[in-house]
Amino acid sequence: MFTGFWIYKEYRIMSLDTVLKIGNILRNSKEKMSFSNAVASCPKDNKGCWPFCLCLPVDKDFNIIFDKASIVHENQKNNLYYLKYKTSGNDTSCKYMFGDIFYSVKGTLGNNGSISISEDGNYRLAKTQSSFDKGNADYKSICSSLDFSIDEITEFKQIRTGFGREQTKLERILKYAPAIICYFENQNGSFKEYIDNEDYLKNICCTINKENNKKKLEKLSEAKGDEELLLLNSASIFLHFSYEDGNGDEKSWYDFSKTFELITRKMLKEYVAETKRGLVLNKNLWHTICSGDKKNDIQFPNFDLENRYKTRGFTESDIEDLFYGVPYAKKGKMISGSEYKLIVLPFGNNLKADDLKLFIEKENESSIILSNEYCDDLISSALGSSSTFTSFDFIFVKNGGTKPDTDLIEISNITRSALNRVDSRNKNIAHQVYAERNKEIKVDMSLSICKSLSNLLGDVQLNQAGKVKITASKKYKSHILKVLPLIYKEDYYNDPYLLHSFVTNVESATRIGDSSFWYKILKYDLMFILSIQNNKQNKFMEITNSASFKLGVKIGKMAKPLKKPIGSFEKNYVGLLSRRVSTKDDCIRFVTDISQKLVMHDGMWATMCAEVCDDLANLSESEYDKDELSFGFLDGYFKYESTDKKKDFQKRLEKILADYSDNEDLKDEVSKLNLIVDEINHKN
Repeated sequence: MFTGFWIYKEYRIMSLDTVLKIGNILRNSKEKMSFSNAVASCPKDNKGCWPFCLCLPVDKDFNIIFDKASIVHENQKNNLYYLKYKTSGNDTSCKYMFGDIFYSVKGTLGNNGSISISEDGNYRLAKTQSSFDKGNADYKSICSSLDFSIDEITEFKQIRTGFGREQTKLERILKYAPAIICYFENQNGSFKEYIDNEDYLKNICCTINKENNKKKLEKLSEAKGDEELLLLNSASIFLHFSYEDGNGDEKSWYDFSKTFELITRKMLKEYVAETKRGLVLNKNLWHTICSGDKKNDIQFPNFDLENRYKTRGFTESDIEDLFYGVPYAKKGKMISGSEYKLIVLPFGNNLKADDLKLFIEKENESSIILSNEYCDDLISSALGSSSTFTSFDFIFVKNGGTKPDTDLIEISNITRSALNRVDSRNKNIAHQVYAERNKEIKVDMSLSICKSLSNLLGDVQLNQAGKVKITASKKYKSHILKVLPLIYKEDYYNDPYLLHSFVTNVESATRIGDSSFWYKILKYDLMFILSIQNNKQNKFMEITNSASFKLGVKIGKMAKPLKKPIGSFEKNYVGLLSRRVSTKDDCIRFVTDISQKLVMHDGMWATMCAEVCDDLANLSESEYDKDELSFGFLDGYFKYESTDKKKDFQKRLEKILADYSDNEDLKDEVSKLNLIVDEINHKN
């Protein structure tokens, strides 16, 4: 039983099946470490810098050779991984079982002298119990379990015992990381002797921390002791254990396949419960299948938990596949101007791990707009991917940030051909709209579904420079989630909010400035979105051919000359247009008002006024649409340029004078015309 999201199904059972297939391919690949839910790669910081990576050789008897420690070569850092031992998604205990270590610490000195410490990675140096000690209970549980063979356990024991022998030295490397980095910058003497001298390590760290916090320390009334200064350590370090394999070659922790499988199976067992019908999830691993936990799970209210298999039953192999498929299925692209992202999962019959890896890499690439006319970042990676992908699953999720994502909408089995058809159609329409827009206004701005909808449904504001901008609104954020699935499924037929919102936003822009510019931008956004709808008859053309729209155009042209003599006309009339023409009767009063003002300001519009009144009288109540009429008014008002007949006459005279000034036969006539032009200029 699922709530809170929509599911579209065709042929295959929702996206979980796709995730399982992806997970199986990745689990059996050579690069499986890159995809496991239980493994993380050596991380770069937000500046793109690696941590300090130290290689510690380990001999065949699992003794660590500290004096042969060296800095990991730059080209090897991409192949460094560490184990994230967790028995649930919310497990924050940070137990260390085996493998490489990533440790990051940052001590911060507050202005009041307080010191805060934050640790990150798969190891903690708590005063009571370190991560290695925290893992002892699980280690003993594995060793005593009948589920694992002696052969499997023996290898694990050897690795963990070897670490235990040197636990003090290893934790010292982490604790005094700034001093360790300092050693390798200078590299004098035995490294083992260096780390054996804890007082010396402490002094170096204190000296470094004093220098790094010099200004803040000088402002404090009391000096900090060594123990406090030590808390200000800030460093990131990665310990890579390079094991001798007996043949003179080196191997990493994950090459101990028996031990790695042992630990993985231990973790997996914590996630599942056995039933008569197979394994069921005991903890949250996949968003749409809950655990049945009495405190936090409402998926099975008043149901017997023995019936959980009815939601989804798994084999051991399925659960392992999930461990590899879930991290892959969490990656997606943010939808512009919203907290939502679109996850695209590829499907095909002959998929390989390289295909899946390349797909993700393309998705993460910065978008390269091949055409300045149209852009759809959300599906470009899918369409540009390997031909082995025959279809795709789309998952729209709410980005959780530090919390888990929330699944909202699922669309299964969108065929590649269908997606290509949607994209090609949108590109062709964008090409036409872009060309039309260029005739009226030239802007270096590609058309996109998200941007156009954001403009039409957004909030009109002023930026810091005092110019109009439109920002994504709550209305847009909720609307985009409804519209995009319909577009990609070729089911987008009707969107009654757009025209009204378009009129509202043009009015808002008119009241605060930049009215003409934003009318033109928004008009073509409207044209684009209405044109990509899957109706046989173009909705935009239907609107512009309506009686209300055509009447509005005439009223707009008629009203245009009032802009100059009435300074507040645009703000009070155009900016409040839809409120003034809510009904046909309101429109009659509005036209009457405009006609009176034209008379007051010597407007010569008798013919147009008569025509408008006649059309308005013949327009039935059922045909009258205030939004269509308002759109027509705006089109007539902003497109039509009223002319000054006196100025036009003057310009014609001036052109005649210029053309015939050198004609001796018309010398007298030209002279008389000059006098007339001078008189007009004098009056003006």
